[in-house]
Amino acid sequence: IDGDPKALRLPRIGRVHCMENAARLVRGRRIVRMTVTRRAGAWYAALTVEQQPGTHPTAKARRRDYPVGVDLGVKTLATLSDGTVFPNPHAYARSQRKLRRAQQTLSRRERGSNRWGRSLDRVRRVHMRVTGQRADHVGKLTAWLAATYPSISIEDLNVQGMTHNHRLAKHVLDADFAEFRRQLEYKTARTGARLHVIDR
Repeated sequence: IDGDPKALRLPRIGRVHCMENAARLVRGRRIVRMTVTRRAGAWYAALTVEQQPGTHPTAKARRRDYPVGVDLGVKTLATLSDGTVFPNPHAYARSQRKLRRAQQTLSRRERGSNRWGRSLDRVRRVHMRVTGQRADHVGKLTAWLAATYPSISIEDLNVQGMTHNHRLAKHVLDADFAEFRRQLEYKTARTGARLHVIDR
């Protein structure tokens, strides 16, 4: 909405206030589609915008001018060949106690009752918080790598095979190696960095 940056206009509903500056995110581009969803008691709007090719802002200058190799792991999320180490936040493992309590409370409620509904929302909020923490950490790390190094090498991990180890499965899925690689692929394409996937 012109002159109202923290708002969206929805059909048949009208003005809806946003928690962040929607106009700054759209930056004048044409909105093609808007999808509104409700997750864990909160409402989210996803905007699809149309952008001319080659207009995405790229990194002005690399902070480091040498290639780097990235080793993904469970104990430390990423260890770089130049010695830089990024710890694994273990978002799911740290929230297990809170999640267990919320699920125990849910199991004691009568299904379909108001108290059951509130308990279900509490379980969903814990899961949403874990998802948000994981996405925030992976997103910031991949953005930093793509903007810092001109050439990045990662291993072609067999994530599905790693999850067959029942002791490691939970931690492997918590680290979200597949999402790390997915984000690194499109972010390096944006910044012009080269991404090499090394055969395992």
